[in-house]
Amino acid sequence: MARVNKNGLISGGIAHLVYVNQGDRNILRSKPDQVRQSANTKKAASIFGYISKRDAQYRRKLMQLCKLVTDDRYAYRHRSQFYKMATSHRQTLEGPVSIVEGEPKMMEGFGFNRHTEWQKICRFFPEIQLDEEARTLSITIPELVWNREVKPPKKMSSATVRLICIAALPDQENYQNIELLQEVDLEIGSGKGIEETHFTLTDIPEGQLLFVIGEIRFQQTRIQQISPLLCAANSYLWGGKIEKRE
Repeated sequence: MARVNKNGLISGGIAHLVYVNQGDRNILRSKPDQVRQSANTKKAASIFGYISKRDAQYRRKLMQLCKLVTDDRYAYRHRSQFYKMATSHRQTLEGPVSIVEGEPKMMEGFGFNRHTEWQKICRFFPEIQLDEEARTLSITIPELVWNREVKPPKKMSSATVRLICIAALPDQENYQNIELLQEVDLEIGSGKGIEETHFTLTDIPEGQLLFVIGEIRFQQTRIQQISPLLCAANSYLWGGKIEKRE
């Protein structure tokens, strides 16, 4: 049965056709024929379902903590990248699934907002060093100059640069699976640069995924109001972990 939602888009199915909504678009697909699944296909589907559910919980908590600007397709893109990260170390479909055993570096470079990409706006990269023995994470932001390391959109004169450090246990089936370790906010503008900045986090937790996320958000004037998607860029800048000691 198909229905028309408040935006005038159709969802649901009619006969052998299915209507799917993607943003403000209506996509029409044919219903797939039923196929007989092998044991491996069922196992792969089970693993994907497990990771998809944990990814949704992780993203929900991440947005509550960090309130990042995202595009309307980011959830789908994030789930796909999260799946690759979580399964890159697996050689077989057998055995229990553990996301925390994945390779967090595979999230590096993932942007939450495809309309304004971090690498096109920010011509710098923080130096990030993890000391597993001392359980410290050191981060150095180089000197930043407006229109040199930071390339603003037209008619923007100031911005806030954020670095967000988190630890995550996505395998936990609850909404307390992310810990905000530290957030640093720095102001930059046409008449104000940022000096080299260094900070160190201590007591980094073991056996958790560690991420550093960067975001730059430009301030709009009252006269010029444009979409927030064109005023913010963000990305996973670094991923790592300290293996849990016995």
